[in-house]
Amino acid sequence: MIPFCYDPVWLQRMQPQRGAALQRAARHNQPCQEGNPVSTATILPAREQAAKKLTTLIYILHAAGSLTGGLTTIAAIIMIYIKREEVAGTLFESHFRWQLRTFWFGFLWVFIGALLTMVFIGGFVLIAAGIWYIYRLVKGYLNLNDSKAMYS
Repeated sequence: MIPFCYDPVWLQRMQPQRGAALQRAARHNQPCQEGNPVSTATILPAREQAAKKLTTLIYILHAAGSLTGGLTTIAAIIMIYIKREEVAGTLFESHFRWQLRTFWFGFLWVFIGALLTMVFIGGFVLIAAGIWYIYRLVKGYLNLNDSKAMYS
């Protein structure tokens, strides 16, 4: 968390980045003092910002999979397997694991539902799998938007 108040050491450290937070802190121009209420915001380092954008893109590709016959979902899974080492140790690692499990368990349920269509209950399994898949994507994206890890 970075305070939006004037802190010379913080401003010196942030000088090369010149982000929106730096400009707000400089405009506010009040010294940070203990006991004073100070606004805070989460500012992610560049590596984590890139990981968050990638994770968002992967959620979008998963969601678009229903419109593309699963092609974008497969692209998302390939991206996860390629990039998962880059997000190791961050909250985005849990999102990658969440998305992988969503895909593989969804694939399993669709396969079982397809087999069960021969006994006329497969349709219910497929509908339940679709609802579960949507739930997992929405829950994952909402946690990502709030910068929360999955499984916590």
